[in-house]
Formats: sequence, structure tokens, C-alpha cells
Amino acid sequence: MVARSDMVDARLRDEWLGKVRFDLLPDAAWRVFTGALMWSAKNGTDGDIPSRYLKVLHPDGEKPDAFEQLISAAVWSRTTS
Repeated sequence: MVARSDMVDARLRDEWLGKVRFDLLPDAAWRVFTGALMWSAKNGTDGDIPSRYLKVLHPDGEKPDAFEQLISAAVWSRTTS
């Protein structure tokens, strides 16, 4: 699986504060999301994260439940490239 975050700027946008789709994310999903933003910005991948790097987005390794929660929140999608 390759993950894609819809937002590739690593800054946390102020309009996300209190926005329902972010506010309802469990803590692990939020941490994976922000980790994905930082990883993508650092590596210049424009939001694409190869599956081998998903384990670095959270200190406890891959978080499949968090990935699904991010997909449900419409800020993450699976790709095949």
C-alpha cells in the first residue's frame, strides 16, 4: 500500500482547529496524519508515502486503524503507485 495525504504542506493550518473532521480523529490518527505531513515535506514527495515508510509515522509502528480513520475523514487515500 502507498498512502497519500491530501495536504502536503507541513504547517498545521489554523482552520483545522475545531473542524469536525479533524476534531473527531483519535489521537493516534492525528499523530499519523501530522507525521505524514512532516515526512512528505522532508522528503519532497508531494503527499505520497511509500508503504515501507508507514512505520515511521507513529512511534509504535504502523497503525492500520489510524489509516482507516484518516481515509474515513477524507484526508488520506490509498494509491497503487
